[in-house]
Amino acid sequence: MVKVVKNVVCPFCGCLCDDLEILVEDGHIVGTKNACRIGHAKFMHFEGSVRYTEPLIREDKKEDFKKTDYDRAIEEAARLLVESKLPVLYGFSSISCEAQREAIMIGERIGAVVDNTATI
Repeated sequence: MVKVVKNVVCPFCGCLCDDLEILVEDGHIVGTKNACRIGHAKFMHFEGSVRYTEPLIREDKKEDFKKTDYDRAIEEAARLLVESKLPVLYGFSSISCEAQREAIMIGERIGAVVDNTATI
């Protein structure tokens, strides 16, 4: 049975359309409504085989990434940011408004340069 999730914010571009309907079946996105071609493709791409569903961490630069728990992943990310001399927080075109707000607050707290993909 297909479940319709309404009023979803598209995480792709700066327009942040907030009237999308996402069609979900058996825990997988099977379609969208009210999304442009790019937004639709973005949601459908996440169902591909390269979607990471658990946090990954690399113990040593020579090692491959290994699965870890969220607490450890967050601690390591925080450590990297705190120890950075001039951190750069970049991206944000494919995340929610709430996540953007949190990133900017973190950036202000640690003295980071905050940039987004619109600069390209």
